[in-house]
Amino acid sequence: MEELLKVLEDVTDEVDFTKEEHLIDDGLLTSFDILQIISALDDAYGISIPASEIVPKNFNSAKAMLASGSRGRTRNALGRLYRCVGSNPMSSANYEI
Repeated sequence: MEELLKVLEDVTDEVDFTKEEHLIDDGLLTSFDILQIISALDDAYGISIPASEIVPKNFNSAKAMLASGSRGRTRNALGRLYRCVGSNPMSSANYEI
C-alpha cells in the first residue's frame, strides 16, 4: 500500500490518500487527476486500466483501488495492481493485460 500511496501523492499532494474515502464523490479528484493516476500506475507498474474499470467506486480511495483488485477479479488491471502492490510491494515486475 505504501508504494501505491507514493504514486498517488506524486500525482497530487493536496489530498490525504491515507484517510480520504470519497475522492470522487466529494470532488477531491478531478477527471484530469484520474487520468494522471492511471498514467502513473502504467508508468510505475506497467498496468493499463481499460475504460470499463474507470468507475468512481474503483477510485474513491486508495483502499478501493486495492480492494477492487482483491475481490477475486484477478484477470483485470486493478487485480494486477493488487498483486503487484498489495501482496508484494517490492515487486518491480511488469504485468501485461
